[in-house]
Amino acid sequence: MVGSGSIPDAFLNIVGRNMLQSELLLSFLKEETGLNGKCFPKMESIPALNTDESAIPQLLILDCKNIDMKNLWANIHEWNRSDGPPYFFVLCNAMADSAFEKKAMDSGVKGIFYNNDPLSLIAKGICSVLRGDLWYSRKALNKYLKGSKSLEASSAHPVL
Repeated sequence: MVGSGSIPDAFLNIVGRNMLQSELLLSFLKEETGLNGKCFPKMESIPALNTDESAIPQLLILDCKNIDMKNLWANIHEWNRSDGPPYFFVLCNAMADSAFEKKAMDSGVKGIFYNNDPLSLIAKGICSVLRGDLWYSRKALNKYLKGSKSLEASSAHPVL
């Protein structure tokens, strides 16, 4: 197991068009975390959960490479509103972009892994997310929090 302490039980769902890459990532994460999982080419391919499965939190690892971003945000929004088990979203193969990172945070995404992150960092981040932490770069979190503070300050003290 990666990192200190145990991780809660969860099911890994890797969604991406490149099935070879997804299968390799899943194999690595299974080995590192001891969790089970499956790969899917798109979110719509993930089957509905039965009653036994719905008790287990679902981690959806979404590959950002070659996808329609507008649909990505809509899918995350829909899944977050569902009555099923808790869904935790992380994004992988992302490009460093402030607007993208802000949109991810606003959408409830628990973490982002960039296209140049090593596998060991991804495994560590997945374990941290499953323990309840967020996994964003310090720079992205800092920018997001400063942006939220300035918006709050400007609405609390409007300029006349």
